Amino acid sequence: MIVVTPLATSGYTGTGIDANGCKATLVFVVNVGCTGIKHFVSDIKVEIYPNPFSDEITLSSYASGLTLELYDATGKKLQEHKMEAGTSSLNLKNYSVGIYFVKFYNSDHNLIKQEKLIKEF
Repeated sequence: MIVVTPLATSGYTGTGIDANGCKATLVFVVNVGCTGIKHFVSDIKVEIYPNPFSDEITLSSYASGLTLELYDATGKKLQEHKMEAGTSSLNLKNYSVGIYFVKFYNSDHNLIKQEKLIKEF
């Protein structure tokens, strides 16, 4: 059991990786109001693969209404997309080799996941 005591609305990510390299992630947001914790949103799962990638990434989530934001290594926002439940792909072949960051927000614009992406040749 992990106990968190946030002073402000906070997002948390727990990731487990098995011996075969398979990864599972649990993401949750604790919303804090003036009088304490208002509500708890649990288990919003978003998968991104492959990473590293060359031309495109695949996005998978059972949740709808998520917003994806893609940033370069300097923090400049490059793209923003609304996501629906299911699997979709994002073509990034016109971007240079390097490090990128993707952030996912729920419909209340709370950050639920952030991940580093590596584009290779």
